[in-house]
Amino acid sequence: MIRFTKLFTAFAFAFVLLAMPFDASAQRRDRDNDRRNRGNDRYERDDDRYERDDDRYDRRNDRRNDRRNDDDRRYNDRYNQNIQRTIINLKVLSKNFERNLDRALDRSRADGTRREDRLNDMARDFRKAVEKLDRAYDGRRDTRRATDELRHVLNLGSQLDRAISRIRLGSAVTNSWSAIERSLDDLSRAFYSRNNRRYDRY
Repeated sequence: MIRFTKLFTAFAFAFVLLAMPFDASAQRRDRDNDRRNRGNDRYERDDDRYERDDDRYDRRNDRRNDRRNDDDRRYNDRYNQNIQRTIINLKVLSKNFERNLDRALDRSRADGTRREDRLNDMARDFRKAVEKLDRAYDGRRDTRRATDELRHVLNLGSQLDRAISRIRLGSAVTNSWSAIERSLDDLSRAFYSRNNRRYDRY
């Protein structure tokens, strides 16, 4: 009986010794799993943080783009309004010039000549070309599509400038034409710079 007890004790002790490595391995495995889970949790939190950062970045970019678009729209509105005002002013100036030229020619040596008729016709054609430019730009607000009308106005202005420079017509005509020249210069710069074309004074 005593020998059986000793034998049982020896087996129990051996079993405990054999079970200890398995228990230690299991504990180590549990710790590794816990560590791995904590690492995964940290990665998930990092991913969430990155996603939130991306969302903030996207929203910031959207706001920046919206502001840029608003600025562009405001600039285009001011730009179009300035061009429109210049064209309207040119319409008024061309009418005044046509009237002043007709009066000055009636008091000049060209009165009753074909030269008078030709100058009056040129002034009338110039005024009508300006009115056509106004209609083309006002309906579209597009400098590219109104460029042909502007080019026609500039060509007529160049011809008229050469014609009236050969005759003395008084200060009213000279002043009216000087104002027209300034408006034509402004329109030329605005149209051709906006369309990335070379600007040539007419």
